[in-house]
Amino acid sequence: VVLKSKDPIPRFQDKKLIIPFRQVGNLILVEATVDDQTGYFILDTGAPYLVLNATYFRHYPQTEVYAALGVSNQTTDIFRTTVDSLTLRTLGYEHVEADVADLSHLENNRGVQILGLLGCNLFKQFVLGIDFEAKNLTIRTVESFEKFDSPNQYNTIPFELINNTIALNAQVNEENVRVVFDTGAEIN
Repeated sequence: VVLKSKDPIPRFQDKKLIIPFRQVGNLILVEATVDDQTGYFILDTGAPYLVLNATYFRHYPQTEVYAALGVSNQTTDIFRTTVDSLTLRTLGYEHVEADVADLSHLENNRGVQILGLLGCNLFKQFVLGIDFEAKNLTIRTVESFEKFDSPNQYNTIPFELINNTIALNAQVNEENVRVVFDTGAEIN
């Protein structure tokens, strides 16, 4: 069950923003600021919205508490909160709902401080480009992408947005399947 979260409204004056990222394993880490804490967040298109690491945000007020089931079939307590601001360079949001969960396993496995996960609903109003060679994340407004002057430099794949996750049709061994485009999963 995915709890509904209000889609945050972006403050963005630019038409295009290029953010360098750090790749740790197959994870994409971008620097962002939540309230007064700046650090690395995982770009996670498989997460429906902002998730904060309880190590750094455990003292935030709890609006809801619930249990979630992880990929290892273990339940964990998570709480919902609201942060005053989230900023990625010139892209900003105010009053963003977030889940607060223990992400220490990600930090321990990768040896890097991770403040949270940047989920899908943060980018619904944009077109994202991920350039692994240049290690850049490009965020464009839809209008600026439609005017993009080099359409032969990219491929598009139709998808469906289900509960703020990107669902794609694919084929595996000639069998039709639905998959989630999840930049935080590291492997298929």
